[in-house]
Amino acid sequence: MKRSAILFGIISMALISCKKESTTTETFDTANGTVTVTTTTEHETEVDTARIRRQMDRAGEKLDAAGARAKHDLQKAADETGKALDRAGHEIRTGAKNLGNKTEQAFQNTQSDAQTKSETKVKVKKTTTVEKQP
Repeated sequence: MKRSAILFGIISMALISCKKESTTTETFDTANGTVTVTTTTEHETEVDTARIRRQMDRAGEKLDAAGARAKHDLQKAADETGKALDRAGHEIRTGAKNLGNKTEQAFQNTQSDAQTKSETKVKVKKTTTVEKQP
């Protein structure tokens, strides 16, 4: 951005500078009857510093406005990212809590199944049949 501002300033100075050129032609008759023509050209360059300052001020205002817009856009993006991270954190916490509850419930079911199996006694009745032969 600084490079653009400097380039803008240089170009403005070149375009705004005022060039003044004056040409004067003088004709003299000499005593011997000849004519002498003298042409004088003057080049004068002036720089309109007031215009340059105005242009630089305008450029500064535009740069300030662009910086403010960029800052606003960055702040908005940061806020949106923060909200997304908050939502993701909440979802992770909820998921972890649900997983913990399911694990605890499965553990309790396993304990109750084991307790039920240990309490169940299998009663086997042993019957012996003997056949007599005639």
